[in-house]
Amino acid sequence: MAANDPSYPQQPPDVPSPSDEQKQPRKKVPPGWLLAPLFLLMAGTCAYSYISTSLHDPVPGIVNQYYTAVKNQDYATAYGYLGEHIITTKNVQPNPNRMFPDGQPFLTQPYFIQAAQDTDTADGKVRTFRIVNSGLLLDSQSNGNLTATATVSITRNGVPYSVHLNLEQIGDAWEIVGYDQF
Repeated sequence: MAANDPSYPQQPPDVPSPSDEQKQPRKKVPPGWLLAPLFLLMAGTCAYSYISTSLHDPVPGIVNQYYTAVKNQDYATAYGYLGEHIITTKNVQPNPNRMFPDGQPFLTQPYFIQAAQDTDTADGKVRTFRIVNSGLLLDSQSNGNLTATATVSITRNGVPYSVHLNLEQIGDAWEIVGYDQF
């Protein structure tokens, strides 16, 4: 009854003393919460890697390798970057014994090398090259394969000119399937 009596002094509520706080056990973080930031970091790294690989444009690398071989007059290596069904508007002597069903000439390595050497003799060796632009396309005429174009500025004997390349992804490899000049 004294507790309800207004004349009886009220006791302050229980406030823990500093020594009581030190004695209370600290709340433990579940182990899963400690690993969560690590898993988020790993997931983010994987996502970045996947996206950057998927969106990577391989065309400049192929074009650079091709023209580095041409510049070094290593035409056998350069020919390796050409697709099996290369179409060129360059006046390259075709092999009369090897034609595609649509009448396009089959550009063999010896004919490619001869045409490249003839171009070097007539116009000079490739001194510099620079990719002006390149772009990936999805072309329905290429059986759903990825295709790309590239414009390259070539300089021979101080005279720059543009070359237009067409590329296609065949399986995992990119190949040059068309060009308008060396």
